[in-house]
Amino acid sequence: MIKSLLVVIALLGTAIDASAQDALSEALFGYRHDTSPALETPSADPMSLALPALGAEESPCDGAPIEGEFLLDRDIACSVTLGEGATLDLNGFTIEGYVRAVGTNATIRNGTIIRAGIDFDQCAECTIENLRVIEGQGNFVVQPGPSNRITGCFFSGNPAVAVDLFNAGDSSTIEDSTFENNSIGINIARDKFTIVSRNSFRDNTVGVRLFDENSAASYNTIVGNHFSGNELGVYFNRGGDCRYPSVDCLEGNRILRNEFIGNGGSGVLFDGTRCEDPDFNCGDPSASIKDNVFRINGFSPPGYQPIANDGISVLGPTNAVDGVAVAHNLSVANNDLGIEAPGATDGGGNRASGNGNPLQCVGVACRPAGQCRDGIDNDGDGRTDFRIDGSGDLGCKKPTSATESPKCQDGLDNDNDGKIDFDGGASVNGGAPLAPPDSAQCKKPWSNREAPDCGRGAELALVMPLLGLAASRRRRASWRNPEPARSRRA
Repeated sequence: MIKSLLVVIALLGTAIDASAQDALSEALFGYRHDTSPALETPSADPMSLALPALGAEESPCDGAPIEGEFLLDRDIACSVTLGEGATLDLNGFTIEGYVRAVGTNATIRNGTIIRAGIDFDQCAECTIENLRVIEGQGNFVVQPGPSNRITGCFFSGNPAVAVDLFNAGDSSTIEDSTFENNSIGINIARDKFTIVSRNSFRDNTVGVRLFDENSAASYNTIVGNHFSGNELGVYFNRGGDCRYPSVDCLEGNRILRNEFIGNGGSGVLFDGTRCEDPDFNCGDPSASIKDNVFRINGFSPPGYQPIANDGISVLGPTNAVDGVAVAHNLSVANNDLGIEAPGATDGGGNRASGNGNPLQCVGVACRPAGQCRDGIDNDGDGRTDFRIDGSGDLGCKKPTSATESPKCQDGLDNDNDGKIDFDGGASVNGGAPLAPPDSAQCKKPWSNREAPDCGRGAELALVMPLLGLAASRRRRASWRNPEPARSRRA
């Protein structure tokens, strides 16, 4: 249905009015847990059902909860339940069926869950690790429980929410995992104190959504992740209702030290536009968006959202966004603004350069970014900025370096010795050297001194210890052999 709607819209080329936006947004994002069907075992095809059975005494398909440690020795097509403290090691094999757990400290690891899902929402301090969870069914594929840990997993091809934090309670951790080609990678709806760390989100409709469904979705931390190719990186969706005034509602969330590169819409969208309706209970949302990098976002903004073609977009009336603090972000080469945040709190230290809108930032003050992190090929050598993997401009020692073309990377013979740069000028001449490299003076491409320090630094540095030694010897000689006192003349 969703694909059909999108195709019709594309063919007609019709602008989506407000009512159509609402309908399509509901189709894409309106996963309501109180009306969602319970997880059911998928109907497997006959070939799946014909898989060889494990021995009755060791089959996980007999309906009894697995106790202790169980090592799978073949693919199976059935639903499985883990008992208190049980461990199910898939041993590289596949389960086509739902895996449930109750109690505490259950673990599932090392294999594939296909066309089904994992229901751990009644399992506290449980672990999901080194799993591939693909082509899941239902509105949510994995539901963790309180203080669950998801680590080293791969989630792909799930048409709805890959990991749904709705009844998980508090303090879950999702780390070192990849979310690819899902509708929503992680949905945080009613849970608090979740940490989402060191994950990769690519080619999803939304990487992480914070959705104030029935309140909460508060005090979560999204830190050190990479977002690329998604329609939206992180989406604060004020689409729920803060119906319980005594419960925190979309408060205290932190977006820290993430990279948002090449997302179709904004890297971060805080959408408080619904709060313009006086009948809608918005609560008092707050968030910190700090120390992130936003690059080349917003060139294919999703049509079902408000305008979201910036590095950071914070939208809505002042009372809905003044608790959002934006600080120390770098936003370069995005489609419209680096940061669009009217009414938000300016935490200072934001930088923006090379964005499509000459204003660069609205709602917060932004200084220009230095050449080694401004998103621009300032010296025209085909390389841009500092890159931690070494693929950036060789003249950039670190992101805060002031220039892409220091003297050992500028293609010039600065000291007129017939030699150029650390590589003979090849890096600024399409790979062809212009002259022999000035290897004696340019040990590194980011050095800004090509001329030798003749008569000053280098030679003096060699001579000074010898002068000091001679002076020390003279002082010792004077102490041992003092001159006799001269008599005064009468």
